[in-house]
Amino acid sequence: MAAGEMPPTVIVGIDHGGDRRLREFGHGAPAYARFVVREVLPYARNQYSVRRDREGQAMGGSSMGGLVTLQIATLHPDVFGSLYVFSPSVWWNRRSVLRTIRRPGPLTELFVRSRGLREDLNIWLSIGLEEGAEAVRDARRLRDVIVAMRHGNQARLRYVEYSDGSHSESSWALQFERALGTPTTTAPPVLPE
Repeated sequence: MAAGEMPPTVIVGIDHGGDRRLREFGHGAPAYARFVVREVLPYARNQYSVRRDREGQAMGGSSMGGLVTLQIATLHPDVFGSLYVFSPSVWWNRRSVLRTIRRPGPLTELFVRSRGLREDLNIWLSIGLEEGAEAVRDARRLRDVIVAMRHGNQARLRYVEYSDGSHSESSWALQFERALGTPTTTAPPVLPE
């Protein structure tokens, strides 16, 4: 921010439920979404001078946090304009997120109404190649579903694979720094096979 590489930003970190995070971010995603939208956002708006419009609000997470980020965006599509999704746990619940994000309207596996991901949503999606072949394949499937939903339009999707990226906090910290410095609306997508 001091160098002018990104606009002034307030980051609100939310701790997870530790050993209960699979439940909290998996089947508990609707309750977690309500918590974020009804409690965390109003608190941040009351405490800090932050933008209140959709384009001025982003959400991000790693692993199961990346998964719940996608799910929140389907449940509350008018709240966030950008998502930062690092190493998402696509494998969870038989890869149900691949169906949830693209099916606006029907009941999902979570028994809540998903509206699907908006086409005008900016998405940063990254995976580390050291996370294993299955995780990389899953991230590519997720990328492909998003691109297909958008009829091939990749303008608002930034997909990155890091050759030295691992499923770790230190790797996500580096990716997060790069993601914040890269506007998703203007950066050309990287779509490795």
